[in-house]
Amino acid sequence: MRFRARWQALASAIIVFSSLSFAATSPRALNEADVLALLAGASLPESIAAQIKLRGLSFHPDENCWSRLNAIGTDARVLEAMKTAQVTLLSESSERNQQRELLEHLTKTAQLIARKQKPDAANELNTAMRSGSESPAIAFVMAELLRDQQNWGSAAAVFREILSRDPEFPEAHTKFSYELYRVGDYEEGTSEAKAALKEIPENAEAYKNLGLNLASLEKYDEAIAAYQAALRIKPDYASVRFDLGIMYAGKRDYTNSVAEYRKAIALDPGQWEYQYNLGVTLKEMGNIDAAIMAYRAAKQLDPKGFEPRFNLANALAQRDIDAAILEYRELLALAPDSGFCHRCFADVLRHKGNWTE
Repeated sequence: MRFRARWQALASAIIVFSSLSFAATSPRALNEADVLALLAGASLPESIAAQIKLRGLSFHPDENCWSRLNAIGTDARVLEAMKTAQVTLLSESSERNQQRELLEHLTKTAQLIARKQKPDAANELNTAMRSGSESPAIAFVMAELLRDQQNWGSAAAVFREILSRDPEFPEAHTKFSYELYRVGDYEEGTSEAKAALKEIPENAEAYKNLGLNLASLEKYDEAIAAYQAALRIKPDYASVRFDLGIMYAGKRDYTNSVAEYRKAIALDPGQWEYQYNLGVTLKEMGNIDAAIMAYRAAKQLDPKGFEPRFNLANALAQRDIDAAILEYRELLALAPDSGFCHRCFADVLRHKGNWTE
């Protein structure tokens, strides 16, 4: 009961709100709750399909199963893997009946997450636990909601609990490695990413997380190799393109950095961070005009964000003093207590000759 109580407390908190080579193993077959949890928990479709192919299923997908998968918009690659999966162990009908309520909760949670109704999804998980479910599948999805709220420590605690109860729970090592990176435990994060790759060598997300942890350990060449391995598996992995851009910028290889940022933007144009980092790198290269364009794009995506607007104002000060003054005025209306911003604004006003202000 202690285990379930901890999960309930964490769920309540939400509402308030390659050069590497690994040998694969053959863990237990997946049940339907596992599959739904992976779908609701934001695992990559490629990884879910690989898990199904490796492990097989412990049940024959029936009409209700296909209906649930279609209701949550399951990726075609996952559906195809389900159709061709080897069934290694049939669940008893009584067990399937006992799981029916759990499956309905997971399906509804996945639908709510897809619609970005995260508090409602957390409520649904709470309802599942109050009805007596202690399934690690529920915890896996809960950890995704905690991650979405940037509650890294709590999400890491949930994954540690999942693995203590079910060391073979699919994708748990992959997700845990990212939470460990976020809480600053890079050595264990590296180990968890490698554990995930031992199971599924073609795991792009695990390679991404390995790269993040290695980069934090200042093992930059190994990190770049991990990112490149992820991209060989999933060339359209926008966040890895972004992370690789950061690595190249850190090595002062600005040409490759800009190229990776632009690829990330092309793949996922809605992320302000991609435009912002592109602007920073372009400014380092001395291309102020292109940097201004990138900062403007970042500002458009995040109008109230401090970093894009502050860097935009600084860059404009080198090209258009009046535009910089306007940007600083708008920025200080959003962040009136920023002493650093006031100081920079004063420098711009001084250059304009507005000594009194």
